[in-house]
Amino acid sequence: MTKMPKPSVRRSAITALICGFLVATPIAVIANTDRGHPPVYPVNTTGLTYGSAADATKLEEEPDLILVMGDNGTLGYAFRTDLEPTMPKTPEEAAMRSLQGVKAKTINVYDQDGKNVIDTFTMEAPNPNDIQVLVIE
Repeated sequence: MTKMPKPSVRRSAITALICGFLVATPIAVIANTDRGHPPVYPVNTTGLTYGSAADATKLEEEPDLILVMGDNGTLGYAFRTDLEPTMPKTPEEAAMRSLQGVKAKTINVYDQDGKNVIDTFTMEAPNPNDIQVLVIE
């Protein structure tokens, strides 16, 4: 995987606090579709789709492995299911999460086959002063 310099934001993804839990938006690098059709992703040797989720207009259109920049600047892929937040089951649970504050969540970053761990990816609440747009050319 390609090594890139660590961005100046706290972590390489923009994160947001929603109802007391974290949601991460992985890096958008390449537009691979026109907006009239669902994105088409390559398929790896294990049968999983991989790529940027930038062109997905709904969760069902995202690839199985989503392109992210790891904590150490390594480009790789995180499982879509690892990036999805756990939804609270009751209003009380949602309120409790909100009161407890946001805890960082670290997941593995894999190569495009989704087998070899090559880095980690930490999702945490953003500091509004640190949010910047990261452009990769």
